[in-house]
Amino acid sequence: MSALNIADFEDQLLSRVLSKGRQLYSDNRVTNIEEFVKGSWEARVKAEDLSNYDLYVNVSDSGEIRYAECSCHPKDYFCEHLVALLFYIRDYQKRQPVKGVTDVVEQVAEPPALLGSVPTSLTGRKYDQLQD
Repeated sequence: MSALNIADFEDQLLSRVLSKGRQLYSDNRVTNIEEFVKGSWEARVKAEDLSNYDLYVNVSDSGEIRYAECSCHPKDYFCEHLVALLFYIRDYQKRQPVKGVTDVVEQVAEPPALLGSVPTSLTGRKYDQLQD
């Protein structure tokens, strides 16, 4: 299996695992979520049988899932608990503003200054009164 990426991990995982993971995520069973260092996430998932599983995932800046571990299985297997956390991480990243976009919006939001202020002799006059 090639490296998983947060953008399209579901293309490489079993549909049964994806379905259960999506349901856990949809049911808000992913808790205690913390990105303690950029790209490094810890969380807890409360399974359907109410067991708690501790998770750790590391995602690179390019989205590659470099490491994933759940307390329910060895680290070489993607379980439904890890999938639930991956869905959370991907949705969280989609909600984050794109770096630099707000700066551009703020710059554009302020209209450019006109060539100068309107002389007081022209204010309040109709268009036909301003013609030569």
